[in-house]
Amino acid sequence: MLAAIKFAGVFIAALWLGGSIFFTFVAAPAFFSDPDITRLLPAPYNGEIAQEMLKRFYVFHYVCGVLAILHLGFDWIYTGKTMQKLNLWLVLGVFGMALIAGKWMHPKLYEQHKIKYSEQYGVKNISPELKEAAPRSFSTWHGISQSANLLMLLALCGYLWQMMHPKEGPKYLGSGKFNIDKGY
Repeated sequence: MLAAIKFAGVFIAALWLGGSIFFTFVAAPAFFSDPDITRLLPAPYNGEIAQEMLKRFYVFHYVCGVLAILHLGFDWIYTGKTMQKLNLWLVLGVFGMALIAGKWMHPKLYEQHKIKYSEQYGVKNISPELKEAAPRSFSTWHGISQSANLLMLLALCGYLWQMMHPKEGPKYLGSGKFNIDKGY
């Protein structure tokens, strides 16, 4: 059973990291750099589809984060070992950043993309000031999003490393196992 628990932890970490690397370096850039895709989906439609893919990418993060948290909790309860705080902080950090990115940053990116390409979408009631500021705002939010994604990738590398090289900590004995007053 211990081998299965360890395998599950490594599998979740590898899946999370691998999916994130694939999306970041293969899937998402294809919408903007592959000539065949940009011919079929010119701007702004390639960006619109990339925004929709980002929604699914964040759901992927949420699912992996919940699985990792559940795994850490199950490992702690089943084995009785003290939980490695670094593992918990890495998982909670990536999960939290994904929540912030998916629920706060992504809507801002999506909104700025719509304003930036309002003419192509047939939206007429955008003020000139908003229209002028949208490309800069989109670039700023995109840069913040990419920086957060890079930080999450680094944390996921650390988490996978930790899962592959677990520290053998002491068993948690709980209170009441040894009673000094009674001499045992």
